[in-house]
Amino acid sequence: MFTVQIVLVAVFGILALGFILKSTERWLYVAIPAHLILFLNPHGDLTSLPAAIAYGALFYPGLFGWYAKKLIRSERIIENWGEFALASFLGFACLSIAWASYYNFSTIKGIREFALFFGYLMYFPIREYVAEKGWERILWILLSVCAVAAIYGVVKYKMSISIAEYFWQVIWSREALNEPLFMSALIILFGFVAARRYKLFLITALIALNAVALALTFSRGYWISAIIGIALLAFVTPGNPRRTILTLSVLSTLAVVVVAEIMFPRVFTDLIQGLGVRLAKVSLNDISLENRFVESAAVLKRVALSPIIGYGLGAEFTFFNIITKLSETTWYIHNAYLFLLYKFGIVGTALYLSSYFYMLIKTALFAFRLNDESIRVILMSLVCTMCVMLIVSVTSPQFYDRVAILILTTIWGISAGIMKSRTKESVSGDVA
Repeated sequence: MFTVQIVLVAVFGILALGFILKSTERWLYVAIPAHLILFLNPHGDLTSLPAAIAYGALFYPGLFGWYAKKLIRSERIIENWGEFALASFLGFACLSIAWASYYNFSTIKGIREFALFFGYLMYFPIREYVAEKGWERILWILLSVCAVAAIYGVVKYKMSISIAEYFWQVIWSREALNEPLFMSALIILFGFVAARRYKLFLITALIALNAVALALTFSRGYWISAIIGIALLAFVTPGNPRRTILTLSVLSTLAVVVVAEIMFPRVFTDLIQGLGVRLAKVSLNDISLENRFVESAAVLKRVALSPIIGYGLGAEFTFFNIITKLSETTWYIHNAYLFLLYKFGIVGTALYLSSYFYMLIKTALFAFRLNDESIRVILMSLVCTMCVMLIVSVTSPQFYDRVAILILTTIWGISAGIMKSRTKESVSGDVA
């Protein structure tokens, strides 16, 4: 009975929102923050039914409504090869559920996995919005999501260690991860200041918040990737922007120390020591890294048996987990490239990576040609974010992670929207 009530509430809620959220503008203002319902999940990776319903009611009506309007008006949606490759990949991913069932994998599981990829469909509405109304509001909404998630993570961690009695509890008391949010926010915020668009105090405070939240995840790959992203941004932005980034790095480091000391006075020394311990373990002898090699080897053996189209969404594999000393059957693969190969084979992997590199290279080339230094630096911060996503995907999956999909979809849409609007302005100027 309770389930029926939930379904009825969801149906009427979706209908009501469908009438209220008539414009792309209003829908995006709701859709991007709606992801926090899933990101701030106290149950970890298991999304509760009420949370899933609430998220679906806020996200899907506007998404499908936008595409319905485009189709009814016979308006063009796909405008270049990268977008065609992305659309083809999503179609291929949907079809893959069929051959996963042929291999006797769960169709229901495949549908649940495919639901993750619906996030990529938000790219096209964001692109159109940015082309028509500008990029700043959308990017600030994304950064606001990052800030809220960071505050949540820091507060949850503070609550967890309030009862800590041993050093190991300081390291392993993390509650909410969302590492891609904090890593991406750091790189983009450095770009904001380098572009000289916002007050230094505000950006430094946001950087400190996201840096502390990222540090408290104790995820070494994301720490290293964030540093690489900021260093890459400094490298590709010469002159005053580079000096600003270097100055901001020093100020932000001091701000992080101050914030950490204020938030965690009792365990500040242990926290610093814990971060050092985690970094010191980055080596080939790290059992966590070694376990991922074992996992990758098991996946590669399966990939060799179906290399062209893979096993489809819903497919699982078994490997011996050297940490738990047990055989483990799972759909989750830490190496995102192997995930693509295992699920979609060479065909699906080629489609996805073609789209990804098209977005990355086109944005970078466009940015280098721009005379507007401010927009060029912003675009390069998005390019650097895309680059580090490729790096961290070797050990932590980004291509099918809900958090990373939101980031990639948003920065792709912003980049494409800026390029589209600037091209229109250029053509209009030539005509005039």
